[in-house]
Amino acid sequence: MKMLTFGLVLLIITAPSVQAVEKPWYVSFGFSSFLENESSGVGEGIGIPLTIGRDINDMFGVEFSFDLAPSADEFSYVERIDADLFAQATNYDVESPGILYASLAGKYNRPLNNTFNLVLKVGLTYFDDWAEVSVETETGQTTTATVFNDNGRISVFSAGVEFARDQNWNSPISIAFTHYFGSAHDASNFSVGLKFKW
Repeated sequence: MKMLTFGLVLLIITAPSVQAVEKPWYVSFGFSSFLENESSGVGEGIGIPLTIGRDINDMFGVEFSFDLAPSADEFSYVERIDADLFAQATNYDVESPGILYASLAGKYNRPLNNTFNLVLKVGLTYFDDWAEVSVETETGQTTTATVFNDNGRISVFSAGVEFARDQNWNSPISIAFTHYFGSAHDASNFSVGLKFKW
């Protein structure tokens, strides 16, 4: 109830300044740098974010985005296999495509000046994370085990700024910190992207 009241008060305060936007649709792409979290299967490295969004007015919008985080270090998956199988292993191969995030979020823009906007996003993310380890034993036998298979819906929060070069808001640069969190999964990244509006 408190959040609803806060949201209504925020809408009333900002309503007089809300204006329609000329180019409501946009696409954004760039790269993200993930922080390692082995318990969630997230490795340290570069992700590939892609966002499609629509500005409802000059302060509020909605967007749908994808990001692909790198997998954790291969050996962290090998350690998860059965202890007896691990003891017999002479060779192993790990297959893990990375962690896919698909997010739907509401967006709030707050101009700081003619060149910078503060951008906050809150929403839900579907994540999918799996890994298989193929182990070859001393006898030449090969066994494949699924050691990580996790997916579900979690929350996402992002805070950052948009920078308009030469005050051109048709293609601003965005810098943000994003955190995916829930009881099943936890991950964070810093991202840089380039937005194109139409």
